[in-house]
Amino acid sequence: MTNLGLALTLTGKAKEGLVCFQRARHWPTRCTLLKDQGVAHVQLSAFDEAIADFQAAPSSLIPNDPQLHYDLGMAYKFKDRVDDAITELTRAAKWTPAFRTRLHPQAYLYMQIRQTR
Repeated sequence: MTNLGLALTLTGKAKEGLVCFQRARHWPTRCTLLKDQGVAHVQLSAFDEAIADFQAAPSSLIPNDPQLHYDLGMAYKFKDRVDDAITELTRAAKWTPAFRTRLHPQAYLYMQIRQTR
């Protein structure tokens, strides 16, 4: 069910993907489910729900998952929670060098915003 939800989300059918994620909530792959469900919520501009999904992922996995930090940071960005976004994007860059290249323009922009406050 989770894979179908992810496939639907990635093909622009986030509402249908969320239905699949809701059906799979009781399965053991809860961390992956919550991350994928969060991505679907971002695509639907439901940023509060996305943030709740990302934050509900098991805390033992969060420190080691740069993609989760990146996704959470982007959800914060869309909610104009600049400081939270910077924190999460920095965590994503810390764990994986590939994220540093992806985050460089965003990190620079956020640093500029923070300085003008």
